[in-house]
Amino acid sequence: MNTEELARSVRELLERTNGILDIRRRTPPKPGERFNVFSVMNMETKEVDTHCRLLYELLSPNGSHGMGGCFLEAFFDLVLEKPYPGSTAVSVYREYVIDHTDDNYGRIDLLIQGRNFCYPIEVKVRAKDQWEQVKRYARFSSDAQDGQVFYLTLDGSVPSEDSLGGTDLSDIVCLSFADDIRRWLKRCGELAWNVPNVAEIIRQYMKLLDKLTGNYEGDVFMEQIKQTVKSSRDNFESAVAVSAALETVKAEKMRDIFKEIAGHVEAKGLEHCQSTYENASAIYYGPSRRRVWPGIIYPIPHQRCGDLHLALNIEVEDNLYYGLIFYKGNCEFAPQDVGQLADAFSDESWKTFIEKFTHRNDWWLWWRYLPGQESRLNFKTCGGLYPALYDPDSYREIMNQILAELDRGIKDMLETGLRKDT
Repeated sequence: MNTEELARSVRELLERTNGILDIRRRTPPKPGERFNVFSVMNMETKEVDTHCRLLYELLSPNGSHGMGGCFLEAFFDLVLEKPYPGSTAVSVYREYVIDHTDDNYGRIDLLIQGRNFCYPIEVKVRAKDQWEQVKRYARFSSDAQDGQVFYLTLDGSVPSEDSLGGTDLSDIVCLSFADDIRRWLKRCGELAWNVPNVAEIIRQYMKLLDKLTGNYEGDVFMEQIKQTVKSSRDNFESAVAVSAALETVKAEKMRDIFKEIAGHVEAKGLEHCQSTYENASAIYYGPSRRRVWPGIIYPIPHQRCGDLHLALNIEVEDNLYYGLIFYKGNCEFAPQDVGQLADAFSDESWKTFIEKFTHRNDWWLWWRYLPGQESRLNFKTCGGLYPALYDPDSYREIMNQILAELDRGIKDMLETGLRKDT
């Protein structure tokens, strides 16, 4: 096709696709189709309390599912791709603490271990990588005859360079919830066909992963779109052209949003100490699968607390967030030192908040979605409010909501360190 023919074919394909999607938008959901216990309990992205806990329970031969070691055996086969030694020869741990020796330390999300093997599994849904985290886990597993670190993310992203700490990426196995875990869960559901309570929880968890990863398996409307793309050479070439343009379009939209946010925040007198969105937006949508967090960090004034700093952080992982982070040095995590922040603000609510703060391997003290808790922009799956960004009027409305939320949050943050409803 020449350029004119390609443009016409693309327009026709987009019009046909939009027609199918319009039917889907107007088709009412089946009763109960949207119900999901993890969503109702606001536990969708909680790595420790949702994902790690549920995976551990399913993997444990003594788990309350009552299925013995069959789920664990399927995990060895489909996910680890290792020979299964039998449930009596395997120990499964959650939040396994590495003894602090020299510079090796950490808390492994999931650990599968036996006499001759050691498989640490680092689970990342939303949290950032810690400094040399994968390197430390690789060192921990290296004494075993078969030591292998697995890095599990929603889409199979690779660890950050900071986490690798010079470790060869070829020594790390990257897994995804979208493919590896979903395939295993499907098998678990088949194994639990006669245990309806277990099978239903597995089914709902798979639905949650589909939501988080943008998986449309089983969607009859997406199947129609696939058939349309496959129906002719012109349609396929048009789809390829659209796909090639999408990465750039999405990266540009992300940069536009951050630029407007930066201009608004800096007009209030805050100056950023780190800005990653310009380059990271292209990497975020690029083919490298490198794990990045486009964003901007603004140090905020507070009473000096040793070598810890506080900052406003505006960031994209999957959704757009903002909140208060703490770190030392050059943006290094220091969760073990959080108690030093008790005197950062004189307000009693702040002191109480820090005293009761639950230790996490993270640098967020608190965070909120932008533009709001119930209104989310998912840059990874392009879900939620995201498509509305491409309508000029809707874009303006969403940005106004984002800037208004930041105005409220920054005002509270500068006074007491806390968003009033934190």
